[in-house]
Amino acid sequence: MEIKGNIKDEIEENIKAINNLMLKNSQSITSLNARLKESNLEIKELSEMVAALSIQSFYKNRDLFMLNKLLMAKNNLIMGLSDVTVALADQAIDDSVIINNQKIVLNTAYYTVGDFKQLKEKYIVDKEHKFLGLNKKEKLKTDFNKDCFTAIDIRKTTSIPVSGKKIKLLTVHPDTSYKLKTNDKKVITSIEISDPANFWKISKFLVVELD
Repeated sequence: MEIKGNIKDEIEENIKAINNLMLKNSQSITSLNARLKESNLEIKELSEMVAALSIQSFYKNRDLFMLNKLLMAKNNLIMGLSDVTVALADQAIDDSVIINNQKIVLNTAYYTVGDFKQLKEKYIVDKEHKFLGLNKKEKLKTDFNKDCFTAIDIRKTTSIPVSGKKIKLLTVHPDTSYKLKTNDKKVITSIEISDPANFWKISKFLVVELD
């Protein structure tokens, strides 16, 4: 009877152990199912997040693409404006050079000083003491030789050196535009131009014959 009692106890213990194991398995399954559901939920949320990020990335990439195109267009515009600016600067330099050259021409005059013999030998005057540089209409001849004249800037040169007791201006210059400067010996030493614009208005050439 004692043996039978021991077997019964073992059986009961085994049944109890099995029940406990089944309970643990059930609990494990329930836990696993819960985790699985939670995992699926997390995966779903992650998928939704990735999808949302993908959409955001798409729009951001589109915006960046448009912004890049805009920047490229602006860069091309800037490059074009730069080329125009360079061209305008070059043109301004060319215009400045042209204007400066024109000013030089407009403000350049020529003079020569000598006695009758010297002026005649240089083919500046004829036997009648007339300036050969002018034609019958008192205009400068196109083939006139300027090599015997000294070029000056009328804006800077207002004194023409001469040396003689008497001088004669063979070209036309208003009397009110200049004065003759003399030394203590009454020798004329220079022609002082007081009004350059008026002095050179009629002729840009000055021929002075010394007596």
